[in-house]
Amino acid sequence: MSLSGKLAQMVNKNPFLRRLYDASQKILHVSFFYIVREGLTDDGRLNVKPKIDSWDVVFLKPSDIKDLSENPEVPESTDLLLERLTNGYLCIGIKHRGEIAAYMWCNLRECRERYVRFDLRKDEAYLMDARTFSLYRGKNLAPYLRVELYRHLRQMGRTKFISITDYWNTPASRFKKKLHAKPQKLFVWVKFLMKYERAVLLKRY
Repeated sequence: MSLSGKLAQMVNKNPFLRRLYDASQKILHVSFFYIVREGLTDDGRLNVKPKIDSWDVVFLKPSDIKDLSENPEVPESTDLLLERLTNGYLCIGIKHRGEIAAYMWCNLRECRERYVRFDLRKDEAYLMDARTFSLYRGKNLAPYLRVELYRHLRQMGRTKFISITDYWNTPASRFKKKLHAKPQKLFVWVKFLMKYERAVLLKRY
């Protein structure tokens, strides 16, 4: 377990530390994050075949969204996910015997996150919100689906893939490292008194 994970467990198990942490977030919140470039390696060099007997890769339609949002592992509401589909987002998924096993989103218009927002060029796509359901974890679905998303986006003329990774998010870092993705910039994001916020560039790679 990473140091950040051990600290999080200690804070969550101690009521006083948890209250102290929650109070501190209302005064000053600091996060570090990378902007990452993906799709830099020939897809054929990536060993990302799923470890399941059969699968279908599909772009999820509105009719799929209700099933997706009803899964308890999905935090977003049906309305929010449907709104994404009407606002420049695409959602690609893997279905195993008709059941959604993993999915991820991309935005073709902008990067719109808590930390940073910017418009995309016509050859760019912002990749986000990847999830493999617990029953299917450890079966190499997320890397495979990411490569499939690269392929489909290239067919649409999108050849530059951007994502954001929280500095302490070890699973996301491992996932992207497997795909030979590279951090391009490191930022610190600061929010003061729940009102004033700014992302500051710390390093270019």
